[in-house]
Amino acid sequence: MFRQGALAMLVFSLVACGGGSGSSGSSGSTSQAPAPTVAVTPATSDLLPGGSLTLQASISGSGSPTDLVWSVDNVPGGNDSVGTISGSGGTVTY
Repeated sequence: MFRQGALAMLVFSLVACGGGSGSSGSSGSTSQAPAPTVAVTPATSDLLPGGSLTLQASISGSGSPTDLVWSVDNVPGGNDSVGTISGSGGTVTY
């Protein structure tokens, strides 16, 4: 058997979080919105096979928790061999 480190395997990405650019005056220069910062709690955890863990994410900067796409080992939503994510947005269960 193997030991699952939930957050070690958990990878998430942001989808459609904004980050546009705009013109500033007549100089033609553009500015870009700062990249959003994502915080996940708990930050670390160990689980035994078959265990579950509730995760919460918050986004500062542009974007919102509904923009989150949760993945496990680069599999959106996970699967039976790497673990699954239930729920969506800012609060999910691994």
